[in-house]
Amino acid sequence: MKLTIALIAWAFLATGMSVKAQSGRSFGNGTLPEFLKPYDTNNDGVLSAEERAAARQDRIERMEDALSKWDTNGDGVLSPTEIAAAREACRKTIDAIRTKHFTDADTNSDGYLSLAEFTAMIPPPPTGAPVLTAADILRMFNFLDTNKDGKISLAEFLAPCPQPPPPPDMPPTPMLPRFGEVDTNKDGIISPDEFSAFIKLRMPNLTDDQIAAMFAKLDANGDNGITPDEWPVKDPGPPPQPPTPQPLPAFATADKNSDGFVDPMEFAMAACASHIPSFLVPTMFRTADANHDGKLDATEYAAVVIPPPPTTTPPTNP
Repeated sequence: MKLTIALIAWAFLATGMSVKAQSGRSFGNGTLPEFLKPYDTNNDGVLSAEERAAARQDRIERMEDALSKWDTNGDGVLSPTEIAAAREACRKTIDAIRTKHFTDADTNSDGYLSLAEFTAMIPPPPTGAPVLTAADILRMFNFLDTNKDGKISLAEFLAPCPQPPPPPDMPPTPMLPRFGEVDTNKDGIISPDEFSAFIKLRMPNLTDDQIAAMFAKLDANGDNGITPDEWPVKDPGPPPQPPTPQPLPAFATADKNSDGFVDPMEFAMAACASHIPSFLVPTMFRTADANHDGKLDATEYAAVVIPPPPTTTPPTNP
């Protein structure tokens, strides 16, 4: 019943961002047999746990060999058209399984999953697997809540997990170092002599004409000097500062269900809104929970200590 959300949960822990289940299964030489290809709905050459569940359910319901079921012309090989038809049927089976999971979790039958309902449908981790924290669960909830209305609709729940973007084209490894390594007299301009001396150390086989042509290509304005803005290797500058932690929201705001207490999930949401790093949240909650009853009353909540702003060491320029 809880297969879908379990896959999302463990994929989140494994990758930090993506919620697509990657733990597929291939066979023998790494390729799928003909009779399993119809269930490979995303055509990635392996069967995910959900695809395997759909295949098992299909075999139980039909009680017939998958190949003979989809091999409509009886030639023993699945054509692209036959595979497409089988995949469409398998997608419908998976959607039916997911819809039942959603309906079972939607305990108030309002057509949406609240954060509490979403949390309740996450099964305990397998032995040896990492435990999901409240911040992990909130991150998954926000990922699925694509319209950011604080609840997950059936359409959002059934939507296919996005494929990770392709890696960007890697730029060629620059031959040139940072500007300051070539500007030996530190006057802010690389002269032809400075450029020539540097290139000859790195590429002694180049002729003077070739070096002059390289210099002219970099000297965009033709003033016989290369400035930092003309140099192709840019100083990355200081790293971006993480957000500064802010005071927690008012107790009444954090107490989402208005029961007079802030539970760990509500505290994680309040801490997230205040830009408090998620790894600090469990310790902050335990420290504030003076009576160790697993929830914070107004007095305990008010005593929460906000961590100081993060500090970074400025980078050393060359």
